[in-house]
Amino acid sequence: MNSKSSHKTADFARVGILARTLAAALVVILAVAGSALPTDMDQELTISFDEADVTINDGVSVVRGNVELTQGTLQLRAETMNITTQEGRIVKVVGLGSHAAPAAFSQRIEIDEPPLHGTAETITYLTNLERLELTGNAQIEQPSRRIEGGTIHWNAREGRATARSDNGGERVRMIWQPEKEPGEPADRPSEPREQ
Repeated sequence: MNSKSSHKTADFARVGILARTLAAALVVILAVAGSALPTDMDQELTISFDEADVTINDGVSVVRGNVELTQGTLQLRAETMNITTQEGRIVKVVGLGSHAAPAAFSQRIEIDEPPLHGTAETITYLTNLERLELTGNAQIEQPSRRIEGGTIHWNAREGRATARSDNGGERVRMIWQPEKEPGEPADRPSEPREQ
């Protein structure tokens, strides 16, 4: 076997290893370790806001101005929220944001881990399914990993996220930061340049 042939074989082997590594990373980021704390969905749902157009019977109420929804460790923030009720229960909440001020959520997955954070132009919370749908410049992140796409579905019950790109827009991206050793500084100072 000549030198060029062995280099091509090694390159193909590296590409195969890289593809398997990326596939494994995708599975890991999409199946976040654990799921929402089991008590979150058993907690009362509270919404605070500046002004509202409230429907007395079942239907859609609109609340505006620094709106915050809290249920257990789940927090959803947006400038405007449309709240749908059926049979006296909140079944759907749509948080509306924009590029400048996206809707945002956070939720603690494990009691001793940092919370999961997400932002998008619109976040829809389906209360009975324990599911969030982030649409428009969507992203979900934890300290060492982030996923970005046109739409991301977060299933709190299963601790699972799925993502897809916008029609004709940018592709889904995963950013995976290497783990730091205990005691290692977050950012290493750069070496001084000689002049």
